[in-house]
Amino acid sequence: MRVPLAITVVVLAGALAIGANATRFIGAPPVIRTKQFEFLPDPEVARLLAPGHAGVVAKLRWIDSFAWFQWQLDHPGEARVMDGRSAMARLYDTLVALDPRFEPFYLHANLNLSGVMGRRHEAVSILARGTHELPQSMALWRNLISELVVFYDLEKRHPLQMGAMLDAWAAAVPIEDRAQIWLWRQALVRRKTLGLDQVDYWVARLAETPKGSPYEPFLVEAARDAAARLAQSRLDAVLALAPTGATEAALADPTTISRAYPEGIPPGYPLRDGLLMPDPWGYPWQVSGTAARSVGMTLLALERQVAGWNQVIAEKAREQGRQPLDQAEAMMWAGEPVLTDGAVLTWDGRALGLRRPDALGPPWDPRSR
Repeated sequence: MRVPLAITVVVLAGALAIGANATRFIGAPPVIRTKQFEFLPDPEVARLLAPGHAGVVAKLRWIDSFAWFQWQLDHPGEARVMDGRSAMARLYDTLVALDPRFEPFYLHANLNLSGVMGRRHEAVSILARGTHELPQSMALWRNLISELVVFYDLEKRHPLQMGAMLDAWAAAVPIEDRAQIWLWRQALVRRKTLGLDQVDYWVARLAETPKGSPYEPFLVEAARDAAARLAQSRLDAVLALAPTGATEAALADPTTISRAYPEGIPPGYPLRDGLLMPDPWGYPWQVSGTAARSVGMTLLALERQVAGWNQVIAEKAREQGRQPLDQAEAMMWAGEPVLTDGAVLTWDGRALGLRRPDALGPPWDPRSR
């Protein structure tokens, strides 16, 4: 009987202790723990104070800083600034100096400094150091470039620098992680016609990629797209000086071209031996109002539209519980799409396809450049 009695006594004593402590919290308002940091050594001093245990000290100090961060939120007008940097930035400088390869320090610094405190320049400086210490971290590069684009308008103000940042990111990570960077890079080229160097960029990336790689089709199309957009901007400059109602002949007219480019025809202008060359997909250039138009680029846009129409048809088929009876009904479900440039829709019983018209010649192969 002694063992059960002893256990009972222990349980009762524990229950009494828990109950006595719990009474302090019954009805008490919740309070978030805060504290002030009185000692914020600079990184050099911190390393001297943590010999052999820098990583452990950094993580313990980081955990302890959560209560201090809450104090900073509760006292926004009392944030200290030392040597031009906030005390919170000084903390992360110290943590990074103690353990520069611990990724959460950089991400947490970005969250607090930029997202909460609005000190974006300090967040950018710490993220930039993170990409130096951990160059293959997709999260650090993504946060850094997002900060520069959203809050510093880097893409609009300095597109070449933006392109250089994306290039540095792509060069730092494995090839299997570059797809989203290349998509961003391609979108930049589409929004900003930056010149011949953008075509060279995609040609160089293609040269680095083995033939048959799953990335090869994307890089080929990206190079063609950049070349077409560059050529389009060159042609539009000529059309701007051509007479009203000008046709495609104006694009190869030496007099009009020399007015637009008095120092000579620039690289990327689709003219060879006095003849207007096809676009990079082998289709002709056309004049639409006061702008040049690539038929190949238009057909690619149509192919993307066909994919959207097929999604609409698939959703309608699920609602109806059946496939369209024929192509006419499929097109009706898709909203009676309109085609241009001789493209023809096809139907295989489940999805629409696009048959292109014959091109003037073979598409441009960027590997042959």
